[in-house]
Amino acid sequence: MDDREKYEAHDAEKALLGAILTDASEVMPLIHRMNVNKAWFTLPAIRIIYEVCCDLVFKGKAIDLVSMHDELVRRGLSDQIAPMFMSNCIDSCTTTKYAYYWLQILSDKFQRRALAKFRSRVREVELTEEDIATAVSTVKYEASKLRFDNGVRKSSDELIDQSAANFTRATQLGYSGFPSRWLPVQNILGGYYIGKTCIIAGRPKEGKSMYMGNEALYLAKSGHPVGIISLEMAESELRERFVGDELNLDLFDFRLGKASADEIERFREKGKEQSKLPITITDSPMRIEQICSWIRDRRDEIKWFALDYLQLVRGTEKRTRYEQVTQWCNDIVSTVKECEVSLLMVCQLSRGMFQRKGKAAKRPELQDLRDSGAIEQDAFQVVFVYRSPDEDYSMVSLRPKTCIEVAANRAGPTGVLDFVFMKDRQKLMPWDTADNEKSNVPSTVYYPGQQTMNFGENASQDDAQQEIAPF
Repeated sequence: MDDREKYEAHDAEKALLGAILTDASEVMPLIHRMNVNKAWFTLPAIRIIYEVCCDLVFKGKAIDLVSMHDELVRRGLSDQIAPMFMSNCIDSCTTTKYAYYWLQILSDKFQRRALAKFRSRVREVELTEEDIATAVSTVKYEASKLRFDNGVRKSSDELIDQSAANFTRATQLGYSGFPSRWLPVQNILGGYYIGKTCIIAGRPKEGKSMYMGNEALYLAKSGHPVGIISLEMAESELRERFVGDELNLDLFDFRLGKASADEIERFREKGKEQSKLPITITDSPMRIEQICSWIRDRRDEIKWFALDYLQLVRGTEKRTRYEQVTQWCNDIVSTVKECEVSLLMVCQLSRGMFQRKGKAAKRPELQDLRDSGAIEQDAFQVVFVYRSPDEDYSMVSLRPKTCIEVAANRAGPTGVLDFVFMKDRQKLMPWDTADNEKSNVPSTVYYPGQQTMNFGENASQDDAQQEIAPF
């Protein structure tokens, strides 16, 4: 078998196209369920025609020889298709019943081409990468792009049954996916969903990493295994915060030597108790290939991951910062979807917001996500954590009033919640439940175009519950 026969099947490509033009209503659903894309085809003319077929199906238009010719003319593509090419393809299709057989052949050839490309990439990494751990992660990352799967995707009925089962589970638990520690946040987000990425964005030192840590500890205490990729803080610092959160400790006093022997012993005992929680942490510097491999290697045991934070991913000098961050977002979101896990990804905000005047300079917008618009586009949810515009930014506070704003939510509403960033207690808390001098101010949720929802004293008993007890 020569290389052309090993990697190409022109007869099968032509026969499959002929089957589509003969009876698209029978063949296109099968193609959709097998997740076919234009890379399966090697003939340029068939790639062009296949893309047009997919567009016509999406628009609900009929596919036949006449309509296809008219569409190619309308798009100015007819000169790229040889005369009688489509007619010859139809003649090569003896019956549409063989469509699945032809698809199996094309799938095999496509995978062989992908494997050949993978072998070349492995050889390149072997010759250029000095660090063996990085080389292994890169190879794993490249291997994840291979799709050796000839199976058929779930049918529409199976997908609907799966969704119905998820909705039934939500009626029993009161949420979908993984719950938030705070009920007001949960009521807006609806949960952290499997296969989706939630962005937590903020300026430095305003609570975005604390938000991540609070949620991670709550989920682990609730029995959900958690994986944390900490590119900013050391694992020891994260675990200190976990203990301080649960025991409500002022760790700054500990660092000043003001803690008693009994308090230090309580800290030690709680830390050892928490070490048994299902929390896995890595604080090593990583490239995007290593991050995706780390998630993929643990997807069977861990379903909720956190990355802190995106802009600290190790980059390469070969591309611009914008290109790098865009690629990172695409790779991470694709990995989360493929592995069927949930990811909370921490991001920084740019300083461009300070160019605006008044309170607008203190309230972030989606365009303020730093380095790439792909962050906003790829995320399923975007949550901002920032100091309240009502605060005096010239004053330093250990417990500043803080806003948690769900700025984008594909599954539900958006809104702003009033919280307190309790830096001295390693946690965020709803405004009216925090122990501070302004505790009589009610927490509110603002929905654009709707009335304010009040969770204060005049609210119902169910709404008044501000925080799901984390421990």
